[in-house]
Amino acid sequence: MAQLLKAELYKLAHQKSFSELLAFSLLLGSVMMLDRKLPASAADCFSGALFNTPLLYFLSIILCPLFVGVDFENRTLHAAVTAGHKRLSLFLAKGIVFLTASCCILTAPLFAASLWGHLFFGGSCFPATVRPAAEAGVIFMAVCAMGSLPFFLAFVCRDVGKTLSLGMSAFFLMIFLLNLPDAQLLAPFIPMGQLRFLSLGQLAIPFTQLVFVDAAWVFLCFAGAGIIFCHADLK
Repeated sequence: MAQLLKAELYKLAHQKSFSELLAFSLLLGSVMMLDRKLPASAADCFSGALFNTPLLYFLSIILCPLFVGVDFENRTLHAAVTAGHKRLSLFLAKGIVFLTASCCILTAPLFAASLWGHLFFGGSCFPATVRPAAEAGVIFMAVCAMGSLPFFLAFVCRDVGKTLSLGMSAFFLMIFLLNLPDAQLLAPFIPMGQLRFLSLGQLAIPFTQLVFVDAAWVFLCFAGAGIIFCHADLK
């Protein structure tokens, strides 16, 4: 398992698309943060970046077929199984590394905004009305849940084009749902909706419930993808 993790991390570190998507996330996140309104405090910088994080979700969706889907098309996973590696170990290594990469892409603008806010304004990047550790936990779990969906779709489709198409369709569907009049009622059940309304301070349910919803997303997506992979004919 440790060797598989090292191999996946090496592949990610040398994958040009990941570094390009990470750089684009930082650039686009910075531009969108300033486009909303000029920040007046460190908390404004962070809230502005958090408000735009759902719009960066498409970058994680693009990365998934390039990191996971391509291994099906190139028969890399088939070769690894043939070489004697356990499917579960392959699946977990692939999932852990992809989820890490997805979190990096989606949270990079948040860390950058926190740094800029602290340098220019000082003080905490979290509003005084919330517990920083609790909000950071919700953000982390929501970002993990966002990454788990395209990962699941990659194992359903096992094809770069289909994974990208379905992922982008899901992305636009969630944006549509979050623009409905009842979006505030739907937001707690949609990870990217949680982040949007969290940035606005309009989530009325406890953070523990949000974490539970996000954990359910991760568990269901990974369990579904794992079952599919363990029974899939890789030939």
